[in-house]
Amino acid sequence: MKQLKILTIFFLLFTYFSKSESYMPARIINPEPGHAISETKIDMALSFAFTILDSKQYISAKERDSISSHLYEMNENPELMKVAKLSDAKNLLFAKVNVLGNIIRADIDIINVADTTKRSRGFGYALVRYFDKETGDLIYDPALLTSIQRALAVAMNDSLLFVDSIKGFNVRPLPTLVIGSIYYVDYESFKDWEIIRNHVVSSYSAVESIFEAANKSEKYVVYDLATRDSVYSKFKLYGIENYAAPSEHELNALYKVGVDYFITGSLERTDEGAKVMMSLFGIRQRGLLLIEEVEGILKNDKLSELQQLVRKLTRELIE
Repeated sequence: MKQLKILTIFFLLFTYFSKSESYMPARIINPEPGHAISETKIDMALSFAFTILDSKQYISAKERDSISSHLYEMNENPELMKVAKLSDAKNLLFAKVNVLGNIIRADIDIINVADTTKRSRGFGYALVRYFDKETGDLIYDPALLTSIQRALAVAMNDSLLFVDSIKGFNVRPLPTLVIGSIYYVDYESFKDWEIIRNHVVSSYSAVESIFEAANKSEKYVVYDLATRDSVYSKFKLYGIENYAAPSEHELNALYKVGVDYFITGSLERTDEGAKVMMSLFGIRQRGLLLIEEVEGILKNDKLSELQQLVRKLTRELIE
């Protein structure tokens, strides 16, 4: 009977030998108990990500647990390394997924089975873009897969791992970007503008327009405004205004959650109307590093024209 069970194990493993590099999940951690992103969903996303790769194979948690069960039945301790060797896994994979607002972050750690000193790590982000029209619930699956693919690409040191024009995939590791504020500067010598008088509404509309333009870029994972504000709330920063210059506390909060880039701007009244300047910064531990700056002239006191102008400047800034 014991020989039969051993033969059963090897029969289960027969299909594993077709690919050169195999990865077995050692541990999967989901955001929190009861979250829509369950450990099972993470395992399924990993499995799907690996199906795209010709030279790498994922041994699912279900397959891993099946081997462990057989060892239990044979009164053997299903130690992790023993299960890994029986499954012919060349690498152990640790996966952790966190959610902040509408941003998913996946962390992947890979440890070589033969030499556990060989380790690599990667993380990836994705914005949740879809929701159920009937319930209003967020649909996490597409963003979960994308964040995992980006994390795997970093961990395997191959930014083109999930780029294949023939198969129709184009997922690359991307830095994160947050939209800040449009700082208003007015002078008494100029005629009163409604845009500045209604600064709360107009600045929010302008910042939302910046997000809409930036979110179409293939160079960044852009935080939506709700998620940006969730970051500030996490650090007990409340009442952040879209028409005021960013504070040191805001920038420190963004740095601590791993945001890479930051867009901010200003609207200053001039004889021509208003000069709108927008800047792209890299977020560093000790402040901001200016990457690029663009500017344009807003000639009329019209919110629609301001929205159009900041979209245009945003495209110039990040493309």
